[in-house]
Amino acid sequence: MKETILIWIVALACLTVSAQNLKPQKDKETKKYGYINGDGEWIVSPTYDDADKIKDGHGVIYSSKKRGLIDATGKVILEPRFDDIDRFKDGFAQVELNDKKGLITPDGKVLLEPRFDKIDKFSDGVAEVKDNGKYGLISNSGVVLFEPLFDRISSFDKEGNADIESSGKWGLINRSGTTLFEAQFPERLRFENNGLAIAKRDGLFGIVKKKGEVAFEFKAEAISYEQGIYVIGITDEWRLYSENMKPVSGKYEEMAGFFGFGSSKRFIRDNKVAVKKEGKWGFISAEGNEVIKPAYDAIDSDGFKCSFCAVKVGDKWGYIRADGSWFREPEFDNAEAFTGIGNVAAANVVKDGKQFRLKNDGTLTDLTPAPAPVVENKSTASTVAATAPKTPVSSSSDNQSLPGVASKSTPAAAPAVDESAWVNGVWIVEEEFMGSGKVRTGNHTTYSRFEFDANKRGFMVQRDQISGKDSKKTSGGWKVSGNKLTLSSLSFTISEISADKRTMKLKGMLGTWWKVRKK
Repeated sequence: MKETILIWIVALACLTVSAQNLKPQKDKETKKYGYINGDGEWIVSPTYDDADKIKDGHGVIYSSKKRGLIDATGKVILEPRFDDIDRFKDGFAQVELNDKKGLITPDGKVLLEPRFDKIDKFSDGVAEVKDNGKYGLISNSGVVLFEPLFDRISSFDKEGNADIESSGKWGLINRSGTTLFEAQFPERLRFENNGLAIAKRDGLFGIVKKKGEVAFEFKAEAISYEQGIYVIGITDEWRLYSENMKPVSGKYEEMAGFFGFGSSKRFIRDNKVAVKKEGKWGFISAEGNEVIKPAYDAIDSDGFKCSFCAVKVGDKWGYIRADGSWFREPEFDNAEAFTGIGNVAAANVVKDGKQFRLKNDGTLTDLTPAPAPVVENKSTASTVAATAPKTPVSSSSDNQSLPGVASKSTPAAAPAVDESAWVNGVWIVEEEFMGSGKVRTGNHTTYSRFEFDANKRGFMVQRDQISGKDSKKTSGGWKVSGNKLTLSSLSFTISEISADKRTMKLKGMLGTWWKVRKK
């Protein structure tokens, strides 16, 4: 018995060695191909139009322009029926028939008949497929999880979910083949807040869960998530909610928001939210408690900056501290938010038509431009403007014009002074913030410089981020009125300016700004 088993083991070993030495061979008489072993014996009869070397346990055989497979022992595991067969990777090989892709296994089993234009490699058990420009998903068992109906499928997250896009709308699926949300949202769902995401549908906002459930119905005009609190605004009914959708504040007519880093609107600053009740504005805490009683006709939507907030009573503006006490009672026609660094802060205000700079120590500095300087004309012993031209006057004897002679009875008038002349020149952009979430500096700014000439023609020069060269110019007329600078259709607020007027900060819309230095 032992001798019989030993004989079989030796026979199998010899067969294995022989199989591993199979090589394709062309029959001289039939001109067909088969496979022979190391002894020159036919193991696979020469019946094929061509045959490849056996690699990684498989050999490709050809017949009537179709391809099949044999294994290392010479067994035909797949009759020639495909136009092409790729090499095996990760346990699969792609096959092609009539320009469509399918899958086979190493034992020759057809896992997926050719029906897709493209099949990507498998990752965590799924692969993306493409057909007619649309995308779907298959499993590694050959099951079609999602037919190719989507314009885009994102990568799966750690919880096995992926975003889908179809006709400009977004939805959510998981790796097991379940549709959590049909493609219905204008933007991707971003689950950042304890498994919840703010979503928009048909112009209204709601809150959804990652499991495919709706946590807050789509009926809000605005929703913001900050510091573990949701600010939810429905027509004339604004409230704060916890993450489990429980109200933590009373109802208010409105809550004031501001644009912080990025393009989203924010509502909580220094743990305070500006609220409107019975037509008056005040503040509550993020916990929903009233901290400053609603008593103001208007407030700065930026809220408290540098410890102060601009508020309006009647038609005048003033500033309050964080405890609600007055820092400066209402006396200004206009008041901007404080800005500053460290312990030094200031704000631009307007009073009686004049521009002032109010510091956080209470001092008020007049920013009205000084009058044009005058010089003494020694040749005539009279004081005239330095730029005053010599004006022809009428002679008393012959009533003729005498060029170059100044009249003693009618002195020449000085021309109007251009109070915005200090703006003339080239201003280099040193810092820039355009809602991207961080401040850009140096050569990384989107705009490289502003140019203003004496003919009131201005340019806003855009920098190409790839080449570093100037690529576009916004041009048009410019003018300065108070702290407002306009260039073509663009409007800027001069929020900061140095004493020598060689550096300034220009604020645009939606929180954008540029810090510029005169060249």
